[in-house]
Amino acid sequence: MKVLMKRIFVFFAGALTAFILLEGVLNLGGVVYQTYWDLHTRSAVKEAGIKNVILCLGNSYTKGVGAAPEMSYPMQLQQMLNRSTNNNSLVINKGVGLQSTAELLSSLKFNIKLHRPNLIVLQTGQCNRWNYSLHTNYLRRVEGTFSVGSRFRNLFIELYFKCKVFKLFKLCHAFRKLMKARCLNGHLVDNSYRASEQYQELTALIREINVKKGLLSLGQHKYETMINFFADKIRIDPGCSLNYTFIGYIYRFQQNYEEALKWFMKGVIVDAELGAIDEFNEGYKEIRNMRKTLKGAHNDEINKRIDEFIIQFDRKNPDKSYNFLQLENSEIDQWIESDLKEIVRIVRHEGVGIVLQNYPMAEHENLILSRIASELNLPFVDNQAVFDGLMAKGVPWNELFVPDCHCNAKGYGIMAENVYNKLMAAGLLK
Repeated sequence: MKVLMKRIFVFFAGALTAFILLEGVLNLGGVVYQTYWDLHTRSAVKEAGIKNVILCLGNSYTKGVGAAPEMSYPMQLQQMLNRSTNNNSLVINKGVGLQSTAELLSSLKFNIKLHRPNLIVLQTGQCNRWNYSLHTNYLRRVEGTFSVGSRFRNLFIELYFKCKVFKLFKLCHAFRKLMKARCLNGHLVDNSYRASEQYQELTALIREINVKKGLLSLGQHKYETMINFFADKIRIDPGCSLNYTFIGYIYRFQQNYEEALKWFMKGVIVDAELGAIDEFNEGYKEIRNMRKTLKGAHNDEINKRIDEFIIQFDRKNPDKSYNFLQLENSEIDQWIESDLKEIVRIVRHEGVGIVLQNYPMAEHENLILSRIASELNLPFVDNQAVFDGLMAKGVPWNELFVPDCHCNAKGYGIMAENVYNKLMAAGLLK
């Protein structure tokens, strides 16, 4: 018995030592890489005679979803600055699709140290409505303490997010699952259909109906044709979670909530990436919204199925359980406001200038952004006012936006012009 206990002790001691050594090597590698990149960036900026490094932070509207990468607002802003300031300004696009304020905040100091900006253009808050990643960071900052059980749980989750060894394991595991999902009968799935005109048209139509909250109805026959279309794509590409979600949307448009829930759940289950960086499974949001909106509306069976699914999901994916949190709008508003103030505090502490801007569409977050800009005396770009003014003059909505409400190239050009005008008017460039 003593020999067995000794062997067990030696095994775990060896495993812990290996874990600590690997974590140290990975962290040291990160420091070396960051230092090298920092020196390289500063040297390149100095050699190019760049006086202004402008770091654009935000989500998909900053990244430029809806247009080609070179037509995002930061890249069009770079083109405008090149024409007017003798090419002494560098614009860096760090937009991350579906990024919450908490995720942006968690990487803020790293991005400042890495890119050494003298100005940050910030647009954030919209994605907090459905992406609750790192929400516990906000709770810890404002509440300070948790119960003992919550503390241990959150510590485990944070290890998942921050520990380099866990991150490496997760990346390898995700890559294995992803490759398995992209293979069918031992061969890579041909997903070129996603670029086809028919696929693009149908997905755009579904998003348009979704945005209009069912005000646009196509009729039973058309819906059945669309369901068959995406079901056929699932047969040749079973690992694409979005195709399941599209079928869920179609059933929901017809108020067939049981079938809609079934397909949303399937989309979450087959998702090999489980909402990896810059991707977010829409099924999370739809399942959570169904649970919230159908509660008490004679849908007890649906809510029971949702609750059971969440419990099972939580056990298998504790680091992704935040996707099923239930937060009221008032709680989300407080979270956004607190994170925004903390972002501004850090940026100012680092001696970096900051410009705040709102979204082109009339989003609820725009009220928070304008209020924070006023309270903290920040230069503010009112995109919504400009876009509302253009449409009031008769500019068609579809000349500025794509069906899912992101800007197109023209829309991002207007955003770039709005930011450019503010930088010039406020004298924020050297």
